[in-house]
Amino acid sequence: MDMYSVDLTHDAVTGWWIATSSDTTGVVTQARTVREVIANAREAIACELNVDETEVRVCANMFDLGPLLDQARRARIAAEQAQEAATAAKEAAVRARHARGQSGRDTAPRVGLSHQRVHQILAASR
Repeated sequence: MDMYSVDLTHDAVTGWWIATSSDTTGVVTQARTVREVIANAREAIACELNVDETEVRVCANMFDLGPLLDQARRARIAAEQAQEAATAAKEAAVRARHARGQSGRDTAPRVGLSHQRVHQILAASR
């Protein structure tokens, strides 16, 4: 009976476990639980090697996704801050064009907003 290594990762978005094997080519599988994904990996490896499942043992390695999740959170926060800055800049541009006598309908296409949104911004600043 041969031992094969599989790497397990958990997709926090979908909730699925994913198993990949570096010992064999093309073995990638997924399941809702660790038990199921290991069984699926054993079956996939046996199929890949054209042997009976009973001849395959699987050693599962779980990866800590903490650093990747922290990186994703930091990126999301940075993106939200950039969006807030972009929104503030557009609103400032709308107010500046209005102060120069531009109509909301003329301003809207220049700043990439609908004329309704331009009027909302101007109404909020009064």
